[in-house]
Amino acid sequence: MMHLYYSTIIIVVLTYIALACDNVPFIKVDRPSIALIGAAAILVFTPYSLTHAAADINFPLLCLLFGMMVVVAYLEISGFFTVAMHWISLRCKSPQSLLALTVFISGFLSAFLINDVICFALTPLVIQMCRQRQLPMLPYLLALGTAANIGSVATLTGNPQNMLIGSFCHISYLQFSLHTAPIAVCCLLVDYIMLGYCFRRSLKTVSSETVAPMHHKIERPFFLIKCVVITLAVIACFFTHIPLGITAIAAAAVLLIDNTSPKKVYRLIDWPLLILFINLFILIGALEQYVMPHWHIGQWSLLQHSPRIFISASTIVLSNLVSNVPAVLLLKPIILHTTHPQSMGISVAVMSTLAGNLTIIGSLANLIVVTVARKHGVTLSFWQFLRFGLPITIITLIIGYSLLLV
Repeated sequence: MMHLYYSTIIIVVLTYIALACDNVPFIKVDRPSIALIGAAAILVFTPYSLTHAAADINFPLLCLLFGMMVVVAYLEISGFFTVAMHWISLRCKSPQSLLALTVFISGFLSAFLINDVICFALTPLVIQMCRQRQLPMLPYLLALGTAANIGSVATLTGNPQNMLIGSFCHISYLQFSLHTAPIAVCCLLVDYIMLGYCFRRSLKTVSSETVAPMHHKIERPFFLIKCVVITLAVIACFFTHIPLGITAIAAAAVLLIDNTSPKKVYRLIDWPLLILFINLFILIGALEQYVMPHWHIGQWSLLQHSPRIFISASTIVLSNLVSNVPAVLLLKPIILHTTHPQSMGISVAVMSTLAGNLTIIGSLANLIVVTVARKHGVTLSFWQFLRFGLPITIITLIIGYSLLLV
C-alpha cells in the first residue's frame, strides 16, 4: 500500500506546485488544465477509478455553481449591471461618493451572487465611469476587487470556496450568514476608509456640472424585471430548507425559457472554473483515500490544542500560494477532523476569502479585474495591488479573526 501513498502524494504535490506557479515549463496550460492533468495521472497511475471519482465529485455543489452562473449571466444580458452603474453615476457628485458606492455596491452584489462574475461584469463599467469623469482608475479598480472579495464573505453563494465549505461541513445559508455578514459589513467600511485615505490626493472633488453621467436605454424592460424578480426569489429560497443546488438549477431552467439565445448565456459561463472544481475533487478524493489515513490527523497536538490558530494560519498561507479554492479543498480533511467542523469551516471561509486580497493571484476575482482592465487598456501591476492589498488584508484578517471569537 505504501507505493499508493507515495505515488498519490507525488502527483498531488506536483499538481499543487504547478497550480501555485500557474504554469508548467515548456507547456502553455492554465490552472484548470493543470488540475485536469493531475486528475488524469491519478486515474492512470493509481487504483482510484472513475467510480471513485463519480462518488467524490460533489454534484449538488456543481449544480449550485452552474445555476448561479446562469442567473448572473441573464442579469448581465438583461442590462442589470449597466443599470446599476447608471444609477450610481446619477447619484455621485464627487469622487469620494463614487468610491463609496463602488465599494458597497460591488460588496453587496458579491454577497449574494458569485464575486468572480460580479467583477467580470462591473470592471468595464467602472472603467467607463472613470474615463467619463477623468478620474484615476487605480482606486476604483482596487475598490471593485477588494470589496467583491470582502462582500462575498457574507453568504454561502458569495464565492466558490464558501460553497465548498457549506457543502462538506453541512452549514445552512442562514447559519453561515449570521456568523459572517457582520464581518463583511465591518471590513467593507474599513476598505472604504482605507481607500479614501490612501488615495485622498488623487480623489479631488469634481463639481456636478462637469460630471457626465452614463446613459443607458433599457431595450427589454420586462425581461430585466423578470431576471431581477427571479434572482430575488432565488435569494429568498436560499434562506429556506430547499437545497441550494435545486434552487439554483430551477432558477436557471426558468430563465432559459425565453427567446434569448442560450449561446449568449453559455458564453458567459465560467467553464474553466467548473473544470477546475471537478478535477480538484478527484485529486483530493485520492488524497483522502490513500494518503490521509497514514497522517493520523486526529492526533496532531497543534490541531487539538489550538485548532483555530492552526487552521487560520494554514488557510492564509495556502490561499496565497495556490489560490483559495484549491487551498480550501486541500484543508477539507483537516477541517472534518476537528471537534467543531462547522465552526472551523466558517473560519476557513472567512480567512481564505480575506487573504485573497493580499496579491493579484490571491483570488480569481482579483485576476478577473486585472485581466479585463488590461483588455480595456488599463494596467494594474502586481506591486500596485500589493501596496494596498497588504494593509487591507492584515487589518481585515484581524477584524475577521476577532469577530469569529465573539
